[in-house]
Amino acid sequence: MENLLRELGAVVDILTMKTALIKIGQDMEFQTVGVFYSRENSGVKVETFIDNYPLSWIENTPAEAVKDPVLARIHDCPLGFAWDNRIYESAGMGGFYEAARSHGFRAGVDTARWHKNGDRVALTLCRDQPLDPRNLAVSVAQAELLADFVDGTLAGLLGERVDFECKLTPQQLAILGYTLDGRSLRDIADLLGISDAAAEHLAAEAALALGVNNEHQAVAKAMKLGLLVH
Repeated sequence: MENLLRELGAVVDILTMKTALIKIGQDMEFQTVGVFYSRENSGVKVETFIDNYPLSWIENTPAEAVKDPVLARIHDCPLGFAWDNRIYESAGMGGFYEAARSHGFRAGVDTARWHKNGDRVALTLCRDQPLDPRNLAVSVAQAELLADFVDGTLAGLLGERVDFECKLTPQQLAILGYTLDGRSLRDIADLLGISDAAAEHLAAEAALALGVNNEHQAVAKAMKLGLLVH
């Protein structure tokens, strides 16, 4: 997945981003990928949808879709979670679920990123087969990582104001480079010969310098600015 995330971090437009997202979804064994991005720009709300939803679903989406319990849960608590028929049945929307399942939406993983400035990113990964209970934690963790890259990449593509004078120290760049390679902060601390706390501090400083929330978003931003080469 690391190489595919590198491709995502290096995209130059929405079309190539969609291609990269579909490849990552397929690598994670999800056939359908959807991203919703919303941000305020000079008082004007800009919304972008990127997905490979079946045309049959787009043209025939039931009106009840506005009450989708998966979307409601993400809105209330933007943390990654896996879902299947049970969340719909408990919400009294079993019929809606059956309609969606006929278009390939049988189970999936959703997550989101809500920012204090009003920017929002929601990610959904869907498949036409049940989820493997043994791999749920991995699937959710991978979706969370992907959401961070999507968040940073979209902010750069859609006109985020960037300070090109931003400078990172060699250690901060090393942290981001190893993060891009898929290493944990604990592993990175060992490689650099520093404490875990120091590695966490350097990662936080890099994210702060780049105006993002964590080291994964910092990787995407640094690649977009040409500060990190893959």
